[in-house]
Amino acid sequence: MDHLLSITSESYRRFRQPLTELLEEAKHQRTCHAVTDQDWIDNGLIRVLKHEISGRAFLQDVFNDTSGEAGLSVGQFFDALKSSRRNTHLRGLLDQYLKSTPRDHRALPGPANFPALDDFEIFAGDGHFHAASSHDERDMKGRKTAVGHLYTYNLRNFTCNHLALSNRKEPLELQPGRIKKRKKTDKSHDMTVLKSLDAKTLRQGATKGKKTLYIWDKAGIDFVQWYRWKQGSAIYFLSLEKSNMVPMSPASLEFDKEDPVNAGIISDELAGYGGVALLRRIVYLCPETGRELIFLTNLNDIKKYPPGLIAQLYRMRWDIEKVFDVFKNKFGEIKAWAKSKCAKEMQALFITLAHNLLTRFEDEIQGGIDLKNETNEKRQKARLSEARKKVTELGQCLPKLYEDWQRIKQTGVTFIRWLRGQLFVTSSWLESLALLRRTYEKFKA
Repeated sequence: MDHLLSITSESYRRFRQPLTELLEEAKHQRTCHAVTDQDWIDNGLIRVLKHEISGRAFLQDVFNDTSGEAGLSVGQFFDALKSSRRNTHLRGLLDQYLKSTPRDHRALPGPANFPALDDFEIFAGDGHFHAASSHDERDMKGRKTAVGHLYTYNLRNFTCNHLALSNRKEPLELQPGRIKKRKKTDKSHDMTVLKSLDAKTLRQGATKGKKTLYIWDKAGIDFVQWYRWKQGSAIYFLSLEKSNMVPMSPASLEFDKEDPVNAGIISDELAGYGGVALLRRIVYLCPETGRELIFLTNLNDIKKYPPGLIAQLYRMRWDIEKVFDVFKNKFGEIKAWAKSKCAKEMQALFITLAHNLLTRFEDEIQGGIDLKNETNEKRQKARLSEARKKVTELGQCLPKLYEDWQRIKQTGVTFIRWLRGQLFVTSSWLESLALLRRTYEKFKA
């Protein structure tokens, strides 16, 4: 079989270029004449881009798109999904990609404009689920367990990372002679999975002297573990207070109420929870919705980290939901590719890598030539205008960071469809760009 990369388009080769540069340094490459590592990487990335739920349908699409010149057999594809060596190779490529990415986004620097955050690598984190594979086993009630993963989103450079498979508990092996029924595979709590990871994994490449901040929803709360991570590994947390939590001996902290950064802050205090170290407790009135939010964090230095900054950081956590929307609705990744743990981890790595390459590719195109997606820009302006209108109606004002700290736009489905259509065409790069320009003009809202 010819190398798949040799018959893909110039658009795909440019999309994949960051990986091509890293492959020379990959430590876990091996020579395999049946399915080369290069072909395996290309098949995995194209499977994500193709928006095809069925593995067999995807393989036939590639075969047809290349006029029968390329494509893995069904057996080759699913056998490769079981390879722990290929999984390790893919994990290494993603790690190298993340390491090679500039620390801050060139156009949307965000945290880089706030010197107090210079010492931090900042990650939004959350769990994400999709359906079990066609061949996953059922429990005694005939149900399949959804496949869970923990992902993080770097709020400095907008890269995504896969932390772990969150279906941690495997069913007990059946005893000889027992009826073939099994208990449902457990979906572990986010914090249970996080605690099973070593500090090096959680620090995600943070260099010596740097700290790591995780912004998680309420599923990330474990105050004792927060203390251990902070003291032992310089890992900090920010989350929301649960409704059943009662702060002990809260002590008010003074903050500058005139500072526009702190707009919407009602109170800032130190409080105890369960006898562990004191935490920052910040009460915030969202100027858009009028909803009261209570943030908890072990970033206790009020002079370095004003309460308005804490509120803005948690607001940025919601951007990971944009990533999940791309996974689910734009990539169509709603179902596991195969039933083995290795296959499920490999799928998550391919999805993550494809997302990172895609956002980088779009950035490079729009940064290098006068080519903008006007629909996305209009939506961003409309959202900001609507926010200003709401706060005016509530007699409030938008926090300064709300307007200054721009959030990255979600990769548009128009761009993804264009790339999907370009995977195997023979047109030149200039012709592909011309088509993208006409596509934006034709399908703008």
